[in-house]
Amino acid sequence: MSTIYQRNLKPDTGTTLRKVLQLGLEPYMEQFEQVSAGASKEYSLEKALRKMQEDWEPVMFNSSKYKETGLTILSSVDDIQTILDDHIVKTQTMKGSPFIKPFEDEIKAWETRLLLIQAIIDVWLKVQSNWLYLDPIFASEDIK
Repeated sequence: MSTIYQRNLKPDTGTTLRKVLQLGLEPYMEQFEQVSAGASKEYSLEKALRKMQEDWEPVMFNSSKYKETGLTILSSVDDIQTILDDHIVKTQTMKGSPFIKPFEDEIKAWETRLLLIQAIIDVWLKVQSNWLYLDPIFASEDIK
């Protein structure tokens, strides 16, 4: 706003409404509104990113014993998968916004992290599924 007005508009302890009104800012109001709207959108995106990051704080992977094999497997990933899918879509939508520039690197890093988590879960479940399929074969008396 100071750049638009070409003078310092930073308020201090002596700034009053009367002083601000005396500056004659009316001709610049449309430009100030554009700055304000852009800043609001940037703040909303930043807040949404922080919210997604906070959503992951309590998330824990669950494991459970598989039948009576002694194997521990990853279980109950549906909730995690739902959050992950939702956050990937939100992140990719945010990444396309023209107001993401101030934290573009951070949103790209977040997207990379989410996609890595997705890939790890996919591979983990695939390996786990294949192992559970093969376990009875390897556990048979013929193989032992």
